[in-house]
Amino acid sequence: MRAQEKVGTLVASGPDMSQLLQDVLRPVLVALAILASAVVVGCKAELPATGFSCSDGKCPSGMKCIDGICRSPDQSGGLETSQDAAANDAMSGPITAGREDATVEDASSSESGASGETSTAGTEAGQSGSAGNSAIPAAGSGGAGMLAAGMGGAGSGAGAMSAAGAGAAGAVPVSPCALPSACPAGQMDEQVQACGDCGTGSQTRARVCSDTCVWGEWSGWGMCAGVTAACSPAAVKTGSQACGLCGTGQQATRQSCSNACAWGAVTATGECTGATASCTPGETSMETQACGACSKGKQTRTRTCSSSCTWGAFGAWSACAGVTVECTPGAAAQTRTANCTTCGTRTETRSCTAATCTWSAWTAKTACTWCEECSIVMYCDTPADVADRGTWCRQQACSREQALADCNEDVANACGTKINPFFMEYQ
Repeated sequence: MRAQEKVGTLVASGPDMSQLLQDVLRPVLVALAILASAVVVGCKAELPATGFSCSDGKCPSGMKCIDGICRSPDQSGGLETSQDAAANDAMSGPITAGREDATVEDASSSESGASGETSTAGTEAGQSGSAGNSAIPAAGSGGAGMLAAGMGGAGSGAGAMSAAGAGAAGAVPVSPCALPSACPAGQMDEQVQACGDCGTGSQTRARVCSDTCVWGEWSGWGMCAGVTAACSPAAVKTGSQACGLCGTGQQATRQSCSNACAWGAVTATGECTGATASCTPGETSMETQACGACSKGKQTRTRTCSSSCTWGAFGAWSACAGVTVECTPGAAAQTRTANCTTCGTRTETRSCTAATCTWSAWTAKTACTWCEECSIVMYCDTPADVADRGTWCRQQACSREQALADCNEDVANACGTKINPFFMEYQ
């Protein structure tokens, strides 16, 4: 405070002193501004090696995670680099002197007070820069405050540079969301894979990016859905199928599933049983029956098998054909005149036999006409030395009846009476 009063007195006594101080301090402040810019550029180049947080153990290429900070391999573990220390040393002296001079000038006149407000703004800008998450914006803000302050704000500008230097000297955490490997917070990622028989279905799993821009763990695979395979490879299906005419029977079957998840051909594994069909569709059958006189002819009729493997009705009988008979039953009997064996004639007849439609044998309807040569009388009384017989006649011709009749007539005429034992000798 005393120094300020003294300087104020000097300024009051010598109005040219203020201008002199400004002329002397201007080059110094310009040099400090250039130095601050160099320090800021150096810090900007080195901060990625000292300022990245590696809580997940991952760093950019060429760096290592040491004590939770990404560092260059040549660093021993300290948080301050050699460039940062040199910058701070270079900045410490001039900035302090600048602040004293600025204080003196601030007390000298009301204009320097106005400049002091500008310098304060520059200091606040420098403090604001050092309070940020990044050293680079802080240095920029400090430099901007120093240059904006001009001559009147030299002390505040130097203070801003000191704040920038202090900010650059420590490790500045970098948000994980700024890392190259970061993911958008809240974003969901899904994976899909084939599943089910022959991979015809699908299932998904998901993960979510956390608030720290790091992917979370994958969830478990979901249910397998949409499977379109007909069967599982090597699976076997048994059943039965229709068989026989019109499928009226049944037989056991078997099917196997291929490696392509498709059912193979149906194969029969048993005999066809229970078939009830009586015919093949379109098949015809014919039956025959006798007809005509004495059933000596023949006629036929046919039927056709329907699409349901059953016989349809028979059609009408055909005309009777092939009738061959000798006679028709009930026809009039036939007669004829036949010669007798030795002499005379007789009438014969025959009729049609109903069972066979054939003529019966001829039978004599009348006796032969009379003739004298039918028999001859051998002895009226046969001598004892010839034979032990009475009257003896011998047949010559005609029938036996005719011969006997002729004998009786001749005995009566020649012998008078017939002597027993009578003997009729037939041929």
